[in-house]
Amino acid sequence: MSQVRLILALHNHQPVGNFEAIFEYAYHTSYHPFLEVLESYPGIPFVLHTSGPLLEWLVDRHPNTSPA
Repeated sequence: MSQVRLILALHNHQPVGNFEAIFEYAYHTSYHPFLEVLESYPGIPFVLHTSGPLLEWLVDRHPNTSPA
């Protein structure tokens, strides 16, 4: 019998020039909580793709939780 393998591929994006409040809202209500939950399941493989503007913002505003 063949097995099914699941790998989550997540894409996080914020456009260049988006409002600071939108970045913060998305971080606090989506990006950070989701990754905290995934941290509890180390056996689930996943790929995280973060757009350049969002990655730069994370490194600048939340360096302790940024993927870089």
